[in-house]
Amino acid sequence: MASMKVMVCDDEEKVCNLICALIDWDRLGLILCGTAFDGLSALSLIAEQKPDLVITDIRMPGLDGLQLIRQAKELRENLEFIIISGHRQFDYAQTAIKYGVADYLLKPIKKQDLEQTLEKMIARHQLEENQQKVSSLLLQEVEQGKEQKRQQAMHELLQKNDPFPLSACFTFSQQNRVFAIKIDYSLSQDAGPILRDKVEEFACREGLSIFTDMLVTLLDNTIYLLISYPKAIEDSVMNKTTYLLSFLKTQAEIFQGIAFTIGVGLAFPFYKEVPLSLLSAKQALSRRLQEGTMDRYVATMVEPVIEMVETEPFFSSIEIAYAQGSLEKLQDSCTALLVGLSQGNLSPYAYEQTLLACYERQCLFIRQQKNLEVTAQNEIEKGFFLLKNARSMQALDKAFCISTENLFTFFEEQNQATIAKPIRLAQQIIAREFANEMLSLESISDQVNLNSSYFSALFKKNCSIGFAEYLQDIRIKNAKKLLAESNLTIAEIAQKVGYRDPKHFAKVFKKACKIKPIEFRKLYG
Repeated sequence: MASMKVMVCDDEEKVCNLICALIDWDRLGLILCGTAFDGLSALSLIAEQKPDLVITDIRMPGLDGLQLIRQAKELRENLEFIIISGHRQFDYAQTAIKYGVADYLLKPIKKQDLEQTLEKMIARHQLEENQQKVSSLLLQEVEQGKEQKRQQAMHELLQKNDPFPLSACFTFSQQNRVFAIKIDYSLSQDAGPILRDKVEEFACREGLSIFTDMLVTLLDNTIYLLISYPKAIEDSVMNKTTYLLSFLKTQAEIFQGIAFTIGVGLAFPFYKEVPLSLLSAKQALSRRLQEGTMDRYVATMVEPVIEMVETEPFFSSIEIAYAQGSLEKLQDSCTALLVGLSQGNLSPYAYEQTLLACYERQCLFIRQQKNLEVTAQNEIEKGFFLLKNARSMQALDKAFCISTENLFTFFEEQNQATIAKPIRLAQQIIAREFANEMLSLESISDQVNLNSSYFSALFKKNCSIGFAEYLQDIRIKNAKKLLAESNLTIAEIAQKVGYRDPKHFAKVFKKACKIKPIEFRKLYG
């Protein structure tokens, strides 16, 4: 709690000294900041020392007490006064109280009365100070709440392409535009938050006077700047991006190894069109992959959505590579995909998004393996980091191959000890439920928590035969046992080994054993 600064004023110096002597300054936590013996000196000292409390005689030369109070209140509205008056001056003192004087003391001044009055003043001062702090904190919380709401609304735009939340907390104007500043840096650096603050400081310094509103957000190593402004200052706004690039080049000299690119999105008049400005800014950013970083790229149009290169064959071959544990097949799949993309006449943005989607699909496959759902996250994030920080098309291709291979290696290492476990579990299910006609590859892959196509390839790798052939072998073996050891009819045996149709059972049995079920019974029954 800050100490109160007190000033004492009386036309008699000895009275001033007496008042100062009566006050226990240390115990009360008060600070004497000056004494004055006339009204004009008192007013000058008040302006200089800015006290919290003035103890003054009601009668003073130069300025009387009422004039001093009135003029001092103009200097410091919250300044408190205790007036000292004689009995014959009491009516005069009552007038002073109307000016907002907190209290008064009658002469002769008694130590107890003075200290009680001061203690009351201190308590009031502390209460007001606490209330100001609470009000300040509440205001701060309100402002923080507003900013948090604005940031959340911006993230809704960035992650869900939804501009509606911004309509309630951002002031749109005739022109609304997104700037995207891509930060490419190494895995060991984490300069994003610092640089975001630097960009915001720059934008505030350069743009607050001309922007209607402004919002800065960092997401995935990209700083997004949403601005609104009158159409008449369009040229001035675009000039600011040149200054921004110069500013970023200076930052790049400070943060070694970091590269910046500015993507300037198209300007639109309506808030519902802001997602288009965002998309065009991202598309402009991707030009750095062909034309280089440390530059500014201005969108001239929103690229039309084109048909993506067929990627399903890549995903199918990837699953087979995982199932067979073949790094060579994985590398061949990546090469084939990249060749196909290079021949697809894609823009840098479409090319980049396709590779990110392909990597995301692999990550989804890894996450579907229950035993890797959590442990793989760190490896997955490393891959995304490499892809999103590539600075050229060649670097992007390399990052994709490295990330894919790293994910595959991680998968192989994690599954080496437990790879046969889901197969053993599947074999146990088949041995227990082979009589169930509905038993299938899909139903068992669900039970062992594996993707069906991956489970099929994994089963064949571990058992040397496919799932359907394995299930049929189990059923035929059990049928042979029943034919040899029981008196059940062929139809009943068919039911017990998973075949509802006896004719179909007989056909399958003959194909597998080169003999009909009834003939088998005659020979071995």
